[in-house]
Amino acid sequence: MIKAISCLKNSPQYSAALKHLQEKAKTEGFDLCYYTFNELKNVAEFIVDNPHIQNEGEAYKRELLSSYSPFEYSLLWRIVKAIRGGDSSELESIQTEVKHSNQRVRRVLSNYLIKNKIKEVFNHA
Repeated sequence: MIKAISCLKNSPQYSAALKHLQEKAKTEGFDLCYYTFNELKNVAEFIVDNPHIQNEGEAYKRELLSSYSPFEYSLLWRIVKAIRGGDSSELESIQTEVKHSNQRVRRVLSNYLIKNKIKEVFNHA
């Protein structure tokens, strides 16, 4: 999970920050990816190394990977397909897509936290 999210996990602002992030993504039309490309690739490699996972039904796969958003889930299976097919250009494309999403998440969270910190300062003044 990207540091911008994991650093907030034990914070009282965690829920509000994630809610803000989800609302911003919905209104501005961008996809959220909280995991780094390497984290997704590690899971994809695990799936490739354990073919019985792919042979299971869709319900099983969704339950097994339930911590992933629909966007992250689709990225994961695209990575699996690219690894199996040896398609390095597709892996690079997915890596760029994940990187841009991660940057967007960080930027939105940073702006949100800065605004909230400023509000707290004014509220205490």
